[in-house]
Amino acid sequence: MQHIDNILQWSATAMEAGQKAMTKDELFQVLGVLYALTRTRGRQRDLWNVSDDMLFPAACFGHRFGLTQRRFQACLRSLRVGNPDLAHDGDKWSLVRPFIDAFNERRASKFYPSWQLVVDESVSSWRGKDGNYCSDGLPHVTKIARKPEGVGLELKDLACAETKVIIA
Repeated sequence: MQHIDNILQWSATAMEAGQKAMTKDELFQVLGVLYALTRTRGRQRDLWNVSDDMLFPAACFGHRFGLTQRRFQACLRSLRVGNPDLAHDGDKWSLVRPFIDAFNERRASKFYPSWQLVVDESVSSWRGKDGNYCSDGLPHVTKIARKPEGVGLELKDLACAETKVIIA
């Protein structure tokens, strides 16, 4: 859990003036909202609405996650998962590498795959800031004509066939 404390410390230095530092609970709420955003369609600002649109029920993210939209935005703007003082240093992934390494270490200590492993590739699509394609923000963006979402990060995966968990 040392890495969680580091994230909170790095994020506190980036928090806007007048805002209180993000708590551990808020960090997990922000990560929960970010995951939910990957599973939800629609504009981000509409996901905190409490009234439905007569076709779909309201997402009510504020109620479901216990985080107002304003606080979520403030926490997201300040979120740092790597040490900003060591940024780049020749490594374009340096700002996210500590988070990924901590995740992988935790997963390796708690997850044991079956003997059936599958090698594949996947693409994490990239639209840039605010859903518009731009070149900054992701260290490696690839155009892949054979993929439905052809702009993004191509990853080589190793998955457990029994649990469907991506291992590497």
